[in-house]
Amino acid sequence: MNSSRNMSATKLLLVITALVTAPGPVCAEGAEPARRSRDRRAIAEDAYQKVLADNAAQREKASQEYSEQARRQRSEQRMADLAAALEKIETKLLANDISAAEEIVKANFLSDDWMLRSDVNQVINFFSVLYKFRALVDNPKQSTEAVKAYASVVMAYDRLPKEIPFSQYLAGFIEGSLQKSEAFITKECGTDYKKLRLGMKLSRAQKCVADFELVGETKLNGSTVSTYYRANTYLYVKNGEIVSWNSY
Repeated sequence: MNSSRNMSATKLLLVITALVTAPGPVCAEGAEPARRSRDRRAIAEDAYQKVLADNAAQREKASQEYSEQARRQRSEQRMADLAAALEKIETKLLANDISAAEEIVKANFLSDDWMLRSDVNQVINFFSVLYKFRALVDNPKQSTEAVKAYASVVMAYDRLPKEIPFSQYLAGFIEGSLQKSEAFITKECGTDYKKLRLGMKLSRAQKCVADFELVGETKLNGSTVSTYYRANTYLYVKNGEIVSWNSY
């Protein structure tokens, strides 16, 4: 294409040269031929400048088209790399390989996109908390610790982005995992989870409500009333059961 335009410019230059050097009619005074010669040179110069301008415009257009094509190719490649990275992260999450998922985020260009990186890290954090909770659930001797850890699962779930940047399968897996976690809490605590009631056993309050600590004891009518405290709440316990509480 460039050689074709150069040949056209060369041909035009030859025509212009012929116009400029062509002899004009002779007159006695010699003024009219000189004027016509200047006119021909001016016309030739204008035509030559137009050719140069047209060639420059064509080169600029071709350059812009090439740049746009290159930009599209880079964008398409970036999207392909992103999809591949997210797929690898998802595979690691489902395999309970949290460290590997975190390394992919650090090594990939995801590190340059803080919004996407934040969303991905929140998903990774949820799975990290979930697997720790599941490990406690799977150990019958750790049921009390599992109930306590459930609050962390809910907190991690609430921090997830509205749109999970992974497959629909992973989004469904997350929802299913939360439902299973809720089922475990219902099995262990029923309606007592995070709710005190009179007559509740201290052991059940410790497991399902909060980890209350003994802070004092009082003798009342020959009985011992123990005082427990946690998170601005005082429990008063007699014979192992809650007889009253105060929250501030």
